[in-house]
Parts: sequence; structure tokens; C-alpha cells
Amino acid sequence: MAGISRIKTRKPPEPDASHVIVTWIEWESGLRGSGLEVGDQIVGDAVGAFTPALIASGQVIGAASEGRRWETLGLDAGDRVELHVERDGEALTITGTLVAPALHRDAEGKRALAPEGPALSAKDEFASAWGSWYDRLRDLQETILGGWDATVGYDTRALAERLAESDARVSALAERYPGPFARAVADDMERCRRLLAGEERTLSDADLAWRELGARRAAAVSEAADAAFAALLAELGDALHEPPFPAPRAFEDDATPLVGKVVRLPEVGDRDVLRESRRSWFQIGQSQGVYLLDRTGTSMHPLWAARDRYIEAVDPTFSEQRIAFVGRVEPKLALVSDPGRGITVGGLRTAPLGALVADPRDPARRFFVDFRGDRPGPFAGADRLIGAERPTLADDADPAEVLAVFFRALQVADVDTWRACFATWKVRERFEGRASWTYVDLGWRILSEQEADSVWDAARRRILEEVDAVEVARVRPPLVVHDADAVPAGRVDPEAPARVQRVRATINHIGRDGEGWRTFTNGRLHRRWTLERLDEGPWRITDAWGI
Repeated sequence: MAGISRIKTRKPPEPDASHVIVTWIEWESGLRGSGLEVGDQIVGDAVGAFTPALIASGQVIGAASEGRRWETLGLDAGDRVELHVERDGEALTITGTLVAPALHRDAEGKRALAPEGPALSAKDEFASAWGSWYDRLRDLQETILGGWDATVGYDTRALAERLAESDARVSALAERYPGPFARAVADDMERCRRLLAGEERTLSDADLAWRELGARRAAAVSEAADAAFAALLAELGDALHEPPFPAPRAFEDDATPLVGKVVRLPEVGDRDVLRESRRSWFQIGQSQGVYLLDRTGTSMHPLWAARDRYIEAVDPTFSEQRIAFVGRVEPKLALVSDPGRGITVGGLRTAPLGALVADPRDPARRFFVDFRGDRPGPFAGADRLIGAERPTLADDADPAEVLAVFFRALQVADVDTWRACFATWKVRERFEGRASWTYVDLGWRILSEQEADSVWDAARRRILEEVDAVEVARVRPPLVVHDADAVPAGRVDPEAPARVQRVRATINHIGRDGEGWRTFTNGRLHRRWTLERLDEGPWRITDAWGI
């Protein structure tokens, strides 16, 4: 009698779970049309509530040994079954009919998907047989109907594209083999489409104004860069040695007359680099002499600091650069061996005084770095970046408000507020013999300095590429995950918080869909977030995620 419910369920990962989750309802199941849906939690039947032991035994509806449950209940194919279901916090009672499995054959006696056909082995004009096609479609629909939070890497747009590949075949099924099976397949397709489509949202110009901030900042920084570079050249005046080429060949010609001279060098890029085992150099020039600038030396640190700040505050997609250096020739020559390229290059060692850095994808975007002493900001104009109103992270903000501030800070490139939203602790478990208890590690950092920079840059790229808005869909009630009263006597740290509360929140990401906006998700976006607070202190995020 196993399988007469004609539905599939799965056991939740929690060992003490007292429900099963519906993952599929076969087309001929007597529970089709009963109100039962994929994703529902079945918590009991006519006998009573499910228990963890019963679920572990597999003797519940949709499990491998469900037949034993029907024996216990005295039910068989054709009988009515009563199920107790929870859906989004609502308790439901659903009844349906148990149906015996059947092997279907078409009018010619061939194994078929349904009495009306098609035959499992038939292809009609399609590339694959109907039977194998439906197996794949059913697996895809099971994944889709499981819900956005049921499968890691769930991607609404990619899944919609895969689903659409079967549109023509579903239409052919309805036209050539009409009947309950074809109608069930079409119904499943429609439910999948609705789920993948997300929910409509309306965004105003004000809601999207943050999207123009990067372009406005880039334009202002470019203007400041041109002015600063022109000012440097004007200040150098006659001290600027031009042209820089031809230049003495290091270790062959006398380079003494050029030592101490300031030269304006042509642009150099990421491909014009010599790499030694522990350092690398910019190489400018070839047959007419070579200038070498130490990329890894302390003199170049301002350039990398400026680049990091530019990516952080202006353009997170900035990756390659073309650099026009102004530098001073040093007395000591440089001899550089690049084992990867199998070459050795001698050149005039040059210290940078200024650098105009351009984006080769869009040369109109550039910034200027001044290497001479203390200058305001890492690049020209950094101290007066065009800004938006910074969100305020209040200590009494509830979890939803903290998340709203977090994502707003990401939109307006406010990295300081964004970082402040993360927790600086971790609830851990300590073991001693057979005893265990929780404690709070106050020295923990959710994100290290380096990790925070990487996560920030990736999140900024992601939000600019595909996410127009973020909203908090729901926040579950708080749970206590650490309580000093539960810690063994003598093990309580008087300096540590007495209680730690935790909440879980669900996030909706909103992106453009045609002329409007809809909620969507994919494997690069995190829908579920966790926040904690120490005693009655501020709520903070405990996930190492950016978006």
C-alpha cells in the first residue's frame, strides 16, 4: 500500500522536527485540488500530531514507509484521509482521497504518461522522449515550487528561463493529448511561473536617486584630477625635463645628467609590469631607454590607498587602470629579472611625484594622486565627495531598522555606517566532560578589515548591477541563545553579557523587470539574515554578508 497518497514529503533538518514538508503532488493524486500545496507543513493526521520519532521512522505521509501508517489508520486506496497542515502560521485541515499507483498505457498498449498518452518512448517532433522530458520537467518544477528559501542558489530568473524551454512542449501536450494529465502539467507550469515572477513593486525617482551618485562623484573626481594634474605640471614648470625619451640605457650609458630630473612619463598599464619573486615594477619604455617604478615599495602606497578608496566610494567596478606618472629620477639604477617572462631589464629607478589614473573602459573617469607629503584625501577631491544623506544607526533601532540602515548605507556608499551594523561578538559553546554551555566571545569580529573591504566591494557591484531596492519582508520573534543562568556555577564571566537574543529576518531584493520592478533572488543574494543583541543593547548583524 506504500505510495497511495501519491505525494512526496521531506523531513526537515532539525532532529526534533514534528512535521514534514510537502515537496511534490503527483498529477493523479487524490490530494490534487484538495488545497494542499507544495511547501505546506503537515503536522498530523486523523490520529493525532506527528512526533519526531514517528517522522524518523518514515511512517508518515509521503515518506518511504507511509503504507504502515495507512495500516495503522485502517485506510486503503479509495478512502478519505485527513491532514493537519500549517502554512505561513495558519492551521488548516485538508482532506483528500488515497489513490493506488497505476501503470498507464495508451490506445496502442504502449507505456504512457497517462491513459490519453503520450507514450513514454514517443518523441513526436521533439529531441527527447516524452517520458524523459517529463521526468526532467517534474524535477525542475519540484525545485521551483519548493520555494525561494528551500534550495541553496535558487535563482528566479535562471529558473524561469529553464522553465520556458518547455513551453512549446506543454502546449503540444494540451493540444494532442488533452485530459487530466495535460491539465495538471499546465497548472503546475502556471504555478511555477507565478512563483518565479515575484511580487510587483513601485519605485519612484527618489527611491532610485542613489543610482546617480556614483556617476556624479566620478565626474567631480575627474574634474578635480585634471585640475590637480595641471597644477602639478604648472608648479614644476621649467623643472620638468622633456621629452623623457630617448633616455640613457641603464648600465650602458652615463645616466648622471638625468639624476634628480623630473619627467612626465607616457601612460603605463597592468600589462606593463615586471614581476620578481617578491616585488614588481612598472616598466615605461623599451628600446629608447627604460624607467622603472617600484610598485611594491612604500613610495607607491598612496596610489594603492587611493585606488581602494576610489573603488569603495566612487566606482566598485574599477579594476584595470592606465597611469600617467610624473616622477623624479633617482641616483640608483634598477636591474629587474622577470622569471615568468624570461627577461631581465635594466632601467632608471624613478620615484613617483604624481599620477593621473584613468579607467581604460572609460578614460573620462580618472583620479589624481599626489605623492608629495601630506595631501587632503587619498586622491584629489576625495575630501569633498558629493554625498547623500547618511543613514543614522540608532542604538534603539529594531532589527528591521538596522537592516534598512545597512542597505541604505550600501546604496549611498557609506562604508563606515555599513561596517557599524555588524556585530563584534560571537556566541560559542564550551565543553567540559559531558557538560556544555554557551559563552560570548567578545573578541570576535564578523568581518576582518580585509574581508570587510572585499565584501563591501562585491556588494556594491552587485547592488549597482541588479538590485534597485531592498526591503525587510519579515522578522521572526527573538530567541535567547545565551543565558548566564544556564551556565554552571563558577563558570560565569561577570564581564560578559547575561543574555544574548537572536532574530532571523527575511529580505526581499527588488530589481527591474521590463518597465517595472519585481522581487527576485539568486545565489549571489542572501534572503535570510541573523541579528543579535547583548542584554538590552543594540541589534547587530551576525552574518558575514554584504547583500
